[in-house]
Amino acid sequence: MRGLGCSIPQIALEMGRRFNLRPRLAWRQALGWPQWKVAQRYNTLHPGTRLSDHRVSEYETWPHGGAPFSLRYLVRLATTYGHGCTPSQLVDADDLEHLTPTDRCLLTSVPSEHSPAMITPETSQSAARTMPSNRTNPDRVLEYRSSSGTVQGGRRIVRCDARGMPVREEVIVAAEESAQFHRWSAATNVSGTALFRLASQQARIHAARQQPGEVSQALTLAATASTERTVDEPGIFGFSTGTAAYYASEAHYALGGTADLNAAVDWARTALEEFTAETQPKALHLAAARFDLALAHLARGELDAVGEHLAPVLGSTQAEYRTVPVIGRARSLNTLLAQRTDLASPTLAALSEDLTEFCTHPAPTPPGLETEATT
Repeated sequence: MRGLGCSIPQIALEMGRRFNLRPRLAWRQALGWPQWKVAQRYNTLHPGTRLSDHRVSEYETWPHGGAPFSLRYLVRLATTYGHGCTPSQLVDADDLEHLTPTDRCLLTSVPSEHSPAMITPETSQSAARTMPSNRTNPDRVLEYRSSSGTVQGGRRIVRCDARGMPVREEVIVAAEESAQFHRWSAATNVSGTALFRLASQQARIHAARQQPGEVSQALTLAATASTERTVDEPGIFGFSTGTAAYYASEAHYALGGTADLNAAVDWARTALEEFTAETQPKALHLAAARFDLALAHLARGELDAVGEHLAPVLGSTQAEYRTVPVIGRARSLNTLLAQRTDLASPTLAALSEDLTEFCTHPAPTPPGLETEATT
C-alpha cells in the first residue's frame, strides 16, 4: 500500500479491516513501530510521562483484557502517531461501549458551529461541560505539535472535517513539513542506522554533562531515526533497538532524580526484552542490561529487585557473563552497595558476597591471547 502511495490512515484502516485489528494496534502496525518505540516517542513528546511498552500493550487490548485508558492518553497517542491521527480514529465500538458518557460524547459528538472544541488533555473536562451534542459542523479543531503552521501554545492547530480527517490545506502543510524533513535528513549525509546510533550516543554524552534538555532532544532524534539496516551494516555495524533502549536507560540513570530513575528502569526493561527476543540472544548484552536494571533499582532503594535481576547473571557459569566489561559493572555495583549504609540488611550483605564471588572468577583468556597480552 505504501508503494501505491497510500497514506498511513488508509493503511491502518485496511489493516483493521483485513486482519481484524483493533484501531490502536492497526495504527501502530501501519507505522511499523514496536511497542517500545511507541512508548519512547510518547514519553519524549510529552515530558513528565512514563508510558511503558507493557502499558501500550494493555491499552491496545482493552476492553478485552488489559487496562482502561484515559481520554488524555488517546489525545497524546494521536499526537505521537501523527499523520493526521485523531483520538476518535483510535477507538472502536467496543471501546465506546465501555467509556464514560462524558468521554464517549467528546469522541463522537461534533462541536457547535460557533464554538469549536479544542480537545486537548488540558481542556477535555471543561469541553465536556460546554460542548453541545445536537449540532454539526464540518470543521473540527484539534491541537498537534508542529514546527510550522498556525500555532497556539507551542502547537499547530490542525483543522479536521466531520470524519476526523485533516482538511485539504492541512494536508498541503503536512506534505511541506515532510519535504522539509526529507531535505534536512538528506543533508546530514547519514545513511541506515548510523543516525540512530549517533543520536543515542549523544544522549549519553549530554547526560554525563548533566544537560537534561539536550538529552531529551537527542532521544527525540533517535526516536525519529531509521532503524532499518542497509547492506553496508552487517552484524555489529548496525545499531539495534535493544542497544538504543540500553543507551537511553544509561542516559536517564546518569541524570538521576525520581522521574529519570523511573525512566531508566523502563528503558532497561525494554532493552532486556529486545535482547531476549533476538534470534540469537547475546549473553553479554543481556548481562549489561540486567546490571543497568539493577543499578536503577538500587538507586531507588529496591534491594529485592536488584537481587531478582542479578540472579540469572551471578548464578550462570557462561564465560560471556564474566567478560571484562561485565566484571567491571559487577565491581562498580558492589562499590555502590557498600556505600548504601542506609540499606544495610542481610539482603544487601548477600548481594555483596555474590558479586565478590562473581568477580573472583572471570572468564578465562582465550587460548593464544595470553602470551600476546603479556608481550
